[in-house]
Amino acid sequence: VERGPSGFQAGALVAITAGAHKGLYGKVVSVGGIESSQRALLRLTNNGEQLQVPLEQLEPVRDVQLERQRHGFTHEQAAKRSASDAELGRGGEVRDGSEDGRDEQKKRQKHEHKEHKEHKKHKKEHKREHKEKSRSQPSMWVREHIRVRIVDKRVRAGALYNKKGVVEDVSGANSFSVRLDETRQLVEGLCVDAVETVLPKTAGAAVMIVGGMHRLRRGRLLERDAKKARAMVQLAGDMAVFECSYDDVAEWVGEAVDDDDDGF
Repeated sequence: VERGPSGFQAGALVAITAGAHKGLYGKVVSVGGIESSQRALLRLTNNGEQLQVPLEQLEPVRDVQLERQRHGFTHEQAAKRSASDAELGRGGEVRDGSEDGRDEQKKRQKHEHKEHKEHKKHKKEHKREHKEKSRSQPSMWVREHIRVRIVDKRVRAGALYNKKGVVEDVSGANSFSVRLDETRQLVEGLCVDAVETVLPKTAGAAVMIVGGMHRLRRGRLLERDAKKARAMVQLAGDMAVFECSYDDVAEWVGEAVDDDDDGF
C-alpha cells in the first residue's frame, strides 16, 4: 500500500467529483493500490458509509470553512477545471514540447489566479447571495436523520398537522419523506415549507445545524430558551459553542456524533 498524494492523507475531507457518488463528501480512511490506479477508502460524511473511490474522481477540500458557507464549491471548481482541460484538448497543432510546457504553465497560473480571485469574491458575497436566495426561493435545509414537525394543514387535509417524524429520504431539490413517530407511517412528497425543525428536550442530545454559517455540522444541545426560540449548541470537532435560532438546528437521530465530527 502506497501513500496517496498531498490532500489525501487519512482524515482529510474530500469531495467526490465524478462517478456514482458525485456530489458527496467523505473523509479519507486510507489510500492504496498501484500508482497508476490508486483508490481511497472513504467514510461518507452524510451517513458514515464506507466505499472505495478512484483518486481521479476525488478533489481535496482546501478550505473547509468556505465549503460550509458555499456548499459544493469544490465540486464547482473541479467541474470548471475539467471543462477547461477538455477545451484545451480539443484542438491545436503539434508544437515543440518545451513551448507547449511554457504555454501550459502560463495557462495554469492564469487559471489559479482567477480561481483565487473567485475564492475571495465568494467569501465577500456569501452573505448577500444567501439573503437574495432566501427571498427568491425556499432553502433546502432538510437533511436525512433529523426530526421535524409537520406544520402545513394542507398535508393530508390537516390530519397530520403538528405530527413529528424523522426525515428518511431527501429525493429532490424540494422533496423528501418523513417517517412519523407515532404511527411509523411514511409520508412522501413533502416540501420544506410543510415542516419545521424539532429540538431535543434534554441537554446533551445530538443535533444538526441546518442553517447559518455552521450549516450541516453536528454537535450537542447545551440549553434552549423556548421564550426566545434560541438554542445554545456545542459543535463537534472544534468544540465551539454558539447560539442560534430554533429554525437553524434540529434533533439528529443518525449515527453517533464523534468529537472529531466536521459535519456535512
